[in-house]
Amino acid sequence: MSSLVASSLHKDTIYPDFSSLSAGSLKVKLADTEEEVQASQRLRYTVFYEELGAKGNPKILHEKRDFDEYDDLCDHILVIDTESNNKVVGTYRVLLSETARRAGVPMYTETEFDLSGLHGEDKIIMETSRSCVLEAYRNKMIVNLLWQAISQYAIANGVTYLVGVPSFHGTDPEEYAEALAYLYENHQADPALNLCARKDLAGTLESASYPKKKCSLSSAREITAALPPLVKGYIRLGAKVSQNLVIDRQFNTVDVCIIVDAQDQQNDYVSYYHRKAEKNEG
Repeated sequence: MSSLVASSLHKDTIYPDFSSLSAGSLKVKLADTEEEVQASQRLRYTVFYEELGAKGNPKILHEKRDFDEYDDLCDHILVIDTESNNKVVGTYRVLLSETARRAGVPMYTETEFDLSGLHGEDKIIMETSRSCVLEAYRNKMIVNLLWQAISQYAIANGVTYLVGVPSFHGTDPEEYAEALAYLYENHQADPALNLCARKDLAGTLESASYPKKKCSLSSAREITAALPPLVKGYIRLGAKVSQNLVIDRQFNTVDVCIIVDAQDQQNDYVSYYHRKAEKNEG
C-alpha cells in the first residue's frame, strides 16, 4: 500500500505522544517505517509459529514473518529494548472502524465474529489484534506499557468500544472447560448485541460452544488467575465475551471475542486509564 493511500485511510486518526511510556530500557513507540513493521512481524512469527505451533503458508514460513492483508491498514504499537539495539520485544496492532470502512473491508475481528450490534453512526470501534511479547520479557511491566499505549490511542480517538479476539492455546475447548464456563456464566455480553461467531465460517475456522462445566463462586478468583494473561487483562477492564467460540486451526487456538465499553467511567480501570491519559496530555 502506498504511503498516500495509507495516509488517506488514516486522515482523521489522532496519534498520542507515547514518549512518556517507558520503564528502564523499555520504550513504547508506533512503528513508522516498513522495517519496524517487519520487525514486529518477525516477533509474531517467533511467538505464534515457532512457540505456539501456528501453521503458515509457504511465504510466511520462508520469510519467517507473520503477516496478512490487515497489516497495511493497522497501526503497530511496539515495545523496544534500547539496550538490545532497539529490538522489538512486544507488539500490538490496532485498527479503527473508520479506517476499515474507508478501505472497504470488515475489521479483522469481523472475519470470525458478528459485530453488527456494535456499529452505529456515533460509534467508534477500535480493534486490537496480534498481541505478543517475547518470552524473556513477559512480565507485568511490559503488559502495563502496552495497555497504557492502547488506552491513550483509544481515548485520543474517542473510541466507544474496544474489541479483540484473545485466545486459548490449542483447539479443544474442553481443555479449558472450567475457565471458559466461568467466562460464559459471569461475563456474557448483552444478548441484544448478538456477539456470535459468524455463520459463514470456512477454511480453518469453525464455531464452537462453551463447555457446560459449572464453576462455583468460591473458585472464581482461582479460575481468573489461571486465565491466559491477555484474557485476564481484558476481564479486568470489564470486558464482556461472545455467546460462542471460534476454533482457529491455522493458529492452533480457541478464540473468544471480547468487547470493552471504553466510555464507562464507572469502570475503575477505564477511569484510571482516562486519568493517566489526561495527565500525559497535561
